[in-house]
Amino acid sequence: MNTEIFYPTKIIFGNNSSTNSKSFKNLFKKNILIVTNNILKKNHLNKISKLLLRKKNKVKRIFIKDNEPIDTQINNNIIIYKKFDYLLALGGGSVIDFSKALCIKMSFPKKDIWDFTTHKTSKKIEIKKKLTPIIAIPTTAGTGSEVTPFCVIENKKYGKSTIKCKSIIPHQAIIDSVFLKSLPRKIRAYTVIDALAHSIESFLSKKKGKHEFVEMFASQAIILIIKNIKKYLTSNNTETLNHVARASTLAGMSISSGGTCAPHAFGQALTNFVKVPHGYSIYLFLFKILILTEKKHLKYLSSKIGFNILTEARKINNLIKLPKKIRVNKDIKKKIMKELIELRIQSIRKYPANIDLKRINKILDEVLIQ
Repeated sequence: MNTEIFYPTKIIFGNNSSTNSKSFKNLFKKNILIVTNNILKKNHLNKISKLLLRKKNKVKRIFIKDNEPIDTQINNNIIIYKKFDYLLALGGGSVIDFSKALCIKMSFPKKDIWDFTTHKTSKKIEIKKKLTPIIAIPTTAGTGSEVTPFCVIENKKYGKSTIKCKSIIPHQAIIDSVFLKSLPRKIRAYTVIDALAHSIESFLSKKKGKHEFVEMFASQAIILIIKNIKKYLTSNNTETLNHVARASTLAGMSISSGGTCAPHAFGQALTNFVKVPHGYSIYLFLFKILILTEKKHLKYLSSKIGFNILTEARKINNLIKLPKKIRVNKDIKKKIMKELIELRIQSIRKYPANIDLKRINKILDEVLIQ
């Protein structure tokens, strides 16, 4: 059986690659929009801006809030009426997703960005033309958004949904672990768990059309995380940072074809009603769902990574040291349950475990304190 694989992102990986002129050798006399946030240290931003200006590029910078893009933020952004040759996304997954949404809106200024999502209330507009290319420089190691065809959009009325389109995959990704040095332990924990979940879910996913390279990317990412997570949470060892940054990108490549399933379905449903970080929401559910996995799939995954995945998962769960339960009222739990059943049940069914309605309720009871 033949396998067809295509990853359109040019990946540049290395220390200080984000401030190396060779990383931007094709950018000369271009009009570039840098999308970033105020969390990023200004010296990094200024170095990149000066490098681009020396190449006679025109550079404009916009600063966004550190949250997943909200549809109104995209729809009402006047920057869409300007012409840019490239968008440079400098930040975490939220910044990269914002840039993806913005490049769509630039080509479809009269359309509501929500209508490009997969939500049941969306018009599900298809994108059949090239968009403004994105250069992504991730400053965290977790989302893998620098290589994926996904973009999460939030709507105040309907919650969160995803745009899935190959046209929004970044044209280039520059992976520079220097940005990870300034991340606090909690952010490192949230994001590395997200990368681990991407790897495990895409490896185990029963998604139709998944190719064999998914297992290769995912298993290598899992190995890198297992071997490096303890040191990553406590030090700025350069080799460790590079390994985790590499794992995040590999995990992003694996979900591009394998997708996510049950743990992300639960986590995303929770964050629609409770304001907790995405990575933390995944942490709350990943290990509880992993122990429900059919034994033959756990055995197969363990054989591919050379570790017992349940044993290593328990070690990581204890190492993270974050609260394993959160307090919500009965009404919120009912809303989460309803969303899981009505909007996310297909994603849950892609996971190799019998997660029926009774088990969904049990999992929620184990995490949500009333």
